[in-house]
Amino acid sequence: MHEFTDDSYKAPALNTFSRTLELQTLAQVNHRAGIGQDALKPFVEELEWSVARDPALDSEKKELCKTHIKSIRGELAAADRVSKNIAGLRISLGDYFDLIKKQILETVQNRPKNKDDLIKLASDFIVQAETIGFPRRHTFHTARNLLLSKLNDQVAVGELLSKFFQEFERKKRGYLCAFIVSGDVPRFSELIEGYGFEISNIEPNWEGMTRQHREFLKSKKEGERYFASTKEIESHSPAFVHEIGVRRFDSILGIIRYFDHRLELNISGRALIHDVEAKKTYMIKNPPDPMHCGANKDAWSEEDVSDLVEVLHGVHLTTESTHRLNNAIHYHRAALVSNAPENQLVDLWAGLEGLLPQPKRERSRVEFYAESILPALTLTYPEKMLRSAYDDAIKCIPQISELLNGFQLGGSHFSVFSSVILCSDLEREKLDLIEVVKKNPLLLNRLWRTSKKLSTKMAIRDTLREHRSKVKWHIERIYATRNSIMHSASALPYLHSLVENLHIYVDTLIRAISKVAIISTERISIEGALQYLSSWEAYRLDSLGKGVDASEALTTENFWSAVFASEMALAPRKD
Repeated sequence: MHEFTDDSYKAPALNTFSRTLELQTLAQVNHRAGIGQDALKPFVEELEWSVARDPALDSEKKELCKTHIKSIRGELAAADRVSKNIAGLRISLGDYFDLIKKQILETVQNRPKNKDDLIKLASDFIVQAETIGFPRRHTFHTARNLLLSKLNDQVAVGELLSKFFQEFERKKRGYLCAFIVSGDVPRFSELIEGYGFEISNIEPNWEGMTRQHREFLKSKKEGERYFASTKEIESHSPAFVHEIGVRRFDSILGIIRYFDHRLELNISGRALIHDVEAKKTYMIKNPPDPMHCGANKDAWSEEDVSDLVEVLHGVHLTTESTHRLNNAIHYHRAALVSNAPENQLVDLWAGLEGLLPQPKRERSRVEFYAESILPALTLTYPEKMLRSAYDDAIKCIPQISELLNGFQLGGSHFSVFSSVILCSDLEREKLDLIEVVKKNPLLLNRLWRTSKKLSTKMAIRDTLREHRSKVKWHIERIYATRNSIMHSASALPYLHSLVENLHIYVDTLIRAISKVAIISTERISIEGALQYLSSWEAYRLDSLGKGVDASEALTTENFWSAVFASEMALAPRKD
C-alpha cells in the first residue's frame, strides 16, 4: 500500500491519469487568479516524467502522450487550450484503469520477476481506484482478504486476480448507514432530515447483521441516538459511504455551530454500512488522521528530545531564531489538535514559513522554500529508508533480533542490519537473513529493493537525486494546495497525502536545525544551520559519483560513511 519513498509519496497520491486532472484544474484556477504560466511548468514536467515511467502504457501510447505534452508546453498561457490538450491526452490514454489491470495480470503471469513494474502498477492501481470512488481502505481490506491471505496457497493467479478485480466494478450499489451521535441532536431533526438522515432510538434491523454489528448498536449510551440514512446512498464502496455520512454530519454541525458556537455534538468513529442488494453489513472505522500517519516510523529518541529542549532553552541559537523555532512548534501543535486536513495543512505551512527566512522579492517564494527544505530531506533519506525497512522487518519477524545478535558485528541492531543488507563482504550473514525472511516474500522484496537503491556510491547519488526531484514537485503541489485553500476554500482529493508528507517535512527540518545547533561551537541562526545543510547536500551529490570506487559494491569498511556521511551532524550513531 505504500510506495518506496517515505518523503516523496509515503502514500502514493497520483498517477498519470490523476496528474492530468490536477494540471487541468490548476490551469483553470491559475488563469482566473492571474497567476503566470511558470507556476504550471513543474506540473507539466512531472506529468512528462510520469508518462515516461508508466508501465501500463506501451511505447506507442507513450509517444502519443508526449506529443500532447509538447502541445501543452506551448499553450501554458491559455487555460482553455491547456484544458483541451489535456482532455485529448486522456482520450489517448483510453480506459486507464483497465490498462493497469491487464498489465498487472500480464506481468504476474509472464514476467513475475519484474518486481519494479509490479510495484509501480500497484501504486497506479490504488490511486486510480481512489479516483473512481474506491477509498484506500477498500483497496487495503480487499487486498488483505483476497490476495495477502492466499500468498502461501497453491492458487491459480489469473483466477485470484480476477476475483480481486471484480471488487472494483464501476457499477454503483445502494447502501444504508448508521452512526451513533451524542449531544442535543433531537432539536435539529428537521435539519437532519434535509440531508437524508434521521435521529432515532430504534436500532436498525438489517438482514445479515452479525453479533459484532449488534453489539455495536447496543453500545449506545443514555442520551445518545442513532444517526441513520433514510434513503439509499449510491456508491462504489461501503468505505466511501462512511465518508459521505461523516461529511453530511459535518455539514449539519457547521450550520448548527454557526448559530450556537458552544454546542457540542459528536459522531462515532465507527458505523454500520449495509449493502441493500447483497444484504451484507460492514463495520467501517474512520480513516487514520493524516497528522498521525507514519509518525511512529520516524520516532524521536530520548537524545533528540533532550537536544531540542537544550536548543530551545540554551544558547545554541540566536534569540530571534529561538523565537521562530518556538513558533513553528506552536503551529505544529495546532495542526495536531485540528480535525480538518485543510486547517492542518495551513497550520503546518504557517509554521514552516515562520521558521524559514523570508525570500527576496526577485525570487519565487515556493522555489525559495523548497530549496530551504530539501537539503535536510535529502541528507536524511538513506537513514529513513533503512530505518523503515528495519522497523518493518523486526515487526514482521521478531526473531531477526536474535539473528542480528548472533552476527557479532558490533554496533546497534540497526547498524548491523544495515551492514548485512548493503555490504558485499557479508554474504554469509546475508544468506542467513534471507533464510529467515523468505517466508515473507513482500518483506524480502522490500529489503532487496533497499539494497539495490543503496548498493554503491553512485546508486546512492542517483537515489538522492531522484528523491530530491520528487520532493521538489511535491512541495510545489503542497504550496499550490495551500493557496487554493486560502483563496478559494477548495482542495484537491489527495489532501490527506499532502498533510502527511508536509508533517514529515516539518518534523525533519526542526530535528535537523536542532542537531546542527547542538554541534555548533558558537551561537548560530537558523539561516546558518540551513547553509550548513545546503553545503553538505551539494557536497554529497557531487562527491558520491566520483572516484574509482563509485560503482563498486559497498563493504564494511566504507558503507557507513558512504550511506550516512558519518561526519555530518545528521548522521546516525553507529552504536
